[in-house]
Amino acid sequence: MDAVSYSLASDTPGTDHASGPARAGTLRRDSVFGLLNLEWAALRIDPDANRLAAGWAETEPAMAGLTSLTLIEQAKSGPVDARVDAIIGTLVRHANATGADAAIAARIVLQLMLPRAVKISHAHAWLISEREERDQLAACCMYRAIREHPARITHHVPPYLAWRAHQTMRKAALGAARDLPVDDIETVHAQRTPPHARNASEELAHVLAWAVAQHVIRESDADLLSARYGTDAPQRTGSWKTIGDLTAIAEQAGLSPDVVRKRCSRATQKLAAASAAYLAAS
Repeated sequence: MDAVSYSLASDTPGTDHASGPARAGTLRRDSVFGLLNLEWAALRIDPDANRLAAGWAETEPAMAGLTSLTLIEQAKSGPVDARVDAIIGTLVRHANATGADAAIAARIVLQLMLPRAVKISHAHAWLISEREERDQLAACCMYRAIREHPARITHHVPPYLAWRAHQTMRKAALGAARDLPVDDIETVHAQRTPPHARNASEELAHVLAWAVAQHVIRESDADLLSARYGTDAPQRTGSWKTIGDLTAIAEQAGLSPDVVRKRCSRATQKLAAASAAYLAAS
């Protein structure tokens, strides 16, 4: 059983006093995210896991000085700058390698990205009312984004993981709402997408990840753009011919539809102004 499967099935007793990135709001001890925090508290003092961290600190420039899981966690507690991007990028590379440390590396990244998974779960409350089901799906989508991260994406990794997880969960939640198997949705999408082509939602995720990392737009505005323009047409899987429901997006964000429209418009103008820099970076 891999790390995330164990986490989601665990019934380990304990309290909710994890620190740093692991604290994603007030979480019940027996909730999915609460159990992940409890497992993380145990992993932080695990000798084998910390030996792996010490090894990375010696061999990976981005991990220099981070000789324990606690130090890795503390390094992520600040803003997502170039160093944090390099740390998570390095861990994701290990998570997708064939070595014995892959599962631990993936579990560390999952914990560092847990606050975002909490937000992704909350953003889909209007599609999945059952909290435990929603939280588990959000955690699994984040883990999937980590383990399936494209090797070509070596910069702006944290925001890219966030949007991949968000889009994966949105597709699954919409599929469930339409009573269609998610596997069928994936199959239809694959049939309509040429091999190695980046679809519109993936391209949008990449643009937004870059824009947030470069401080072109705020993360909250990127979330609005993703919800507004990154949603497949309900009746045309893989299509990008419709946009997200403005009223529903405004309700999720706690804003008025007019404010959401204006913020999306301003963010779009900023992206347009920075488009030449994005194309050069890509």
